[in-house]
Amino acid sequence: MLETTPFVLFNGSCAEAMAFYHKCLGGELSMTKLGDTLMKAQFPPDKHDRIINAHIKNGAIEISATDWMASPSFNPIEGNMSAIYVTGKPLAS
Repeated sequence: MLETTPFVLFNGSCAEAMAFYHKCLGGELSMTKLGDTLMKAQFPPDKHDRIINAHIKNGAIEISATDWMASPSFNPIEGNMSAIYVTGKPLAS
């Protein structure tokens, strides 16, 4: 059986977007800010409120997301800000 999970990249609005999706879809929402991880020392303080990982799960519905963390010289490009994870389990024989 194959399952898919959309993964979305935001440019500083991940928390707001995921809160909206959670309001619409319900389920469990978890979000981790960069500033709450050991990686924060590797980034400037203005990035510490960005979301390093967000996940919504409600039954078969799953969405994962993060905020863009790279330096301003590497801007995200529209159209390259989403992906779909496809996972599967072996068929029983």
